[in-house]
Amino acid sequence: MTIQTPWGLSQDREIVAEGLEFVSTASHGGINVSQERNKQIPDNMKNQTFNQLGESGWYEEGCDWCIPVIVFNQEFSIWANSKGRDGVAYIEEAQRVFTTYADLVIKESTSCQYWIKTHLHKDGTVQWDGVIGQVAMNEALASLKANLP
Repeated sequence: MTIQTPWGLSQDREIVAEGLEFVSTASHGGINVSQERNKQIPDNMKNQTFNQLGESGWYEEGCDWCIPVIVFNQEFSIWANSKGRDGVAYIEEAQRVFTTYADLVIKESTSCQYWIKTHLHKDGTVQWDGVIGQVAMNEALASLKANLP
């Protein structure tokens, strides 16, 4: 069944566990967490998501996917094992992404693309596209602020 996502209509959905599913569209995707399960994710984690989509249960594949994976690590570990991946290593990778993300977060920025860019593939593999360091991030943020009306 096709559903509306923040990135358009879904093209593919894969259930990880009850209330947890991977969703992809023609252009993007992420993890959808049911309203009930999303209550289990701490507010401070939801508030750090891209455009605060985590508040409505959406965790995009570029940098926010690690949040539900960490919170529901048992379910995602079982899922990773079912895909032929090492479930423990998968959770460790999510923790590494989140730690990097949390260490670099700047509250004034509304886009996590200034901090970290990873990509979660459908098979559960994670691709690191880059991390902008603290100095470069501060320069980028200063430039953005300088160009505000």
